[in-house]
Order: sequence, then C-alpha cells, then structure tokens
Amino acid sequence: MLSKEEMQGNYDFDIGPLTSTANKQQKQMEFLQSYALLAASPAVAQSPALRVELDKEVLRNIGRADLANLLPDTEAMAPPKSPEQENALMGQGQDVDPHPGDNHQQHIAKHTAILDNLIRPSVEEGILPASVIANFESHLAEHEKAMAGGMMGTSSPVMGRPNGGMGGNVASDQTGVPNDAMNTLKQALNFGGQNIA
Repeated sequence: MLSKEEMQGNYDFDIGPLTSTANKQQKQMEFLQSYALLAASPAVAQSPALRVELDKEVLRNIGRADLANLLPDTEAMAPPKSPEQENALMGQGQDVDPHPGDNHQQHIAKHTAILDNLIRPSVEEGILPASVIANFESHLAEHEKAMAGGMMGTSSPVMGRPNGGMGGNVASDQTGVPNDAMNTLKQALNFGGQNIA
C-alpha cells in the first residue's frame, strides 16, 4: 500500500524532463550551432543563393515553412557577372546592377580602369555616346554603396575570386551554388535524416 507522502508525489528521486522533449531541444541546439557555423562560412557569405537555401532550411526546421516560402527561389537568382562581362554590357549601353555576391573592391578597380583608359577616350573621340560614361559612373556608385552596406543581402565576400563573385571554373548547380558547398550545407543540416522541428 502507498503511503500518504507517496500519494502526494513526494518521491525520493527526480523524474526530470521528458526524454523526447530533451532530445528535441538538444537537436535544435545542434541545428542552430551548425547554422551559426555555416552562416559565418566564406562560401555562404559569397553566395547569396546558398545563404537563401540555408535560411529556408532553418525556417523549415523551426516550423516556419510559411516564412521560408516567402524567400526567393534560388533558381531565379542569377549568378554574379565578372567585371569584364559587366564592362561589356555597360559599354553597349545596358544598365547593369551589381550583384550582392560581387567582390565590390575588385569590380570598382576594373570598372574604373576601363572607364579611364578606354571609355572616356572613346567618348572624347566620338566613338561612344556620353551616356556610357554615365552608365559606368552610376554602376560604380552602386558598388560603393554596396561596399558601405547599403545593398540588401550584402556580406563580406572572399576577395580574389576569378570573376569577383563565384568562380567560373567551380562546379555548381543550376542556381550558381558550388556543388561542394551545397552538399556540405545539406549534410550539416540533415542530422541523420531526422526532422528536428
């Protein structure tokens, strides 16, 4: 027969938290630690598409798929252009917006060099219209604004990439995300295929 104290729930041992709740909290903590490590990774900082995928995965795993669906599809995110590609487009009179993943310092240096050594002399000789100079100057101002942190989604990309953004010789999926970086991201967030949400 149970004593009065035993019926009141005064036991001489601690029941503690439910195991399933403790496991879920532990997995969420591990997930968030992985997210913090990946978010600080140069590959993620350099690739807006990879950052969006990381953010979507976090939102889905914390039960906010509704917010994850609001983020843009990475298929719609164009990979960054090289400074040379941008120079060619601007030289043809097209307006080119800097990509958040651009190496802005490298782009500014290359755009300034082509502007001073080729575009301005060509305009002075009547070969190109003056609007091309305005195109370059506007583009340079946008890069400077992005460097100052004015462009949404900018982060500190790794300097010295061949095209100022994603390397042209890096194997990537259709979104411009390097395959090795995307695979690392998927593995780190998988936790053995267990859903932690």
